[in-house]
Amino acid sequence: MNPVSLQVHLREIGVPPQRGRTSAIRQLVLQVPAPVIAKALGCHVNGHVVVPRGGQ
Repeated sequence: MNPVSLQVHLREIGVPPQRGRTSAIRQLVLQVPAPVIAKALGCHVNGHVVVPRGGQ
């Protein structure tokens, strides 16, 4: 099974994939320690946001 076929199956049974993805990310954020989330988002413990060169 690949992401496209999973998306098709979810839509066929009436589950909007975007809503499911948002709910899954929200649940993950609630379970993961804050420093891990901050690092994933590029935030540093001193409150500065780390932006890669080139602004991407």
